[in-house]
Amino acid sequence: DPANARMVFYANQQDSAGSFLTLYEFNEKFRLVNKIEHRLKTGFALLSDFGITESFALFVQPEVVVNGMSYMVNKDPGTSLKVEAGSIAYLHLMSRDLDKTLTTIPIPHDGISDADLQFCNAYEEDAEDTGTKTIVFDVIRSDGTNTAKGGMKEWPWVASLKDFQESSSQKSLWRYRYRSGKVEKECIDSTLQTSFGVINPEFSGKKHRFIYATVGAMGSEVAPPQGIAKFDVEGKTTEVWFPKEYEFCGEPVYAPRAVRTEVENNTDDDNEKDIDNNEDDDEPSPPSYTTVLDTTEDGGYIISVLLNGKTQESHILVFDAQSITSGPITQISLGMGIPHGLHGCFTAAEEATWPPDEIERRTRLADKIESRGNRWNEVKSDFSGLGLRLDDFEEYFGDIL
Repeated sequence: DPANARMVFYANQQDSAGSFLTLYEFNEKFRLVNKIEHRLKTGFALLSDFGITESFALFVQPEVVVNGMSYMVNKDPGTSLKVEAGSIAYLHLMSRDLDKTLTTIPIPHDGISDADLQFCNAYEEDAEDTGTKTIVFDVIRSDGTNTAKGGMKEWPWVASLKDFQESSSQKSLWRYRYRSGKVEKECIDSTLQTSFGVINPEFSGKKHRFIYATVGAMGSEVAPPQGIAKFDVEGKTTEVWFPKEYEFCGEPVYAPRAVRTEVENNTDDDNEKDIDNNEDDDEPSPPSYTTVLDTTEDGGYIISVLLNGKTQESHILVFDAQSITSGPITQISLGMGIPHGLHGCFTAAEEATWPPDEIERRTRLADKIESRGNRWNEVKSDFSGLGLRLDDFEEYFGDIL
């Protein structure tokens, strides 16, 4: 939530009575400033994503069938719940204001499941004709096919296009509107297999125009994420760029553009100096510059990690966000392969722009913890709660003793 400098999370706890939903909001110092809790009255909630507006957090809950015996044995909702075919879903509007109320609205079934929606953005707007408030949210929606054949796999996720199609569903970009107590749906684009939809994060929770996503190279047919698309939801146009047939782009990430502008010199001071020194032929002062961020919605860059299927190496691609069809303006080889489909984000914050030696030190620490498996929090006699001995501290944390 850039407007309020908040980072928002949710927790969905399951028990024998159903689901308990909690919203957490942290400020820029990562201190909890808002916590909202609600017991859902619509049974077990199978949630995969959510959205926020200025006043609400939005959740879409499909109706599910519960295998009670399975849940009692393994306590795993993922293997005990199944989406009810042909049933309605529920939109939960959790107020972020002082009243912290929860409003639940049924979403009519239109032949396609509302499960597993991937939120791109949500915002509120006032209807011009009635003056009532409308909540709009754009999502990537799955048709629900082949999901039963999916599941977590080891890298590489699939070995062929057939494997991918047998374990994936058709996905497209949709817009949902809630107004006057009803939820309406509209397909924005059904011609492209769409994944990983993002916007300029400065417009999160506010009205947006552009959505960036990865798209398949076989039109609306199920295909792995490969190209980069820019959807103009106001102009109803789409720009697409595809790499070579053996190259695959990952999730697009929006990065702001820094613009260098000249600062006008103080001419009054210069004139006084000329008069005092009685010098009319002084050379002009060199120009001064300042750097500001381009605040337009598509004035920045789109970054994506491309995997070369032949060499198994990855590259960072950088696009001009205003001209996706022109292709990347630069390409940086990483010298290694990164699994296709990983998520990421961009930040220019000083505390996150680590030098190479700091990245290496943190990597060693992460490897050390990971290598210990579920013993990472083992308490040792030398007071190491991370499973690191006293002689590890200087290597991983620096000279702090």
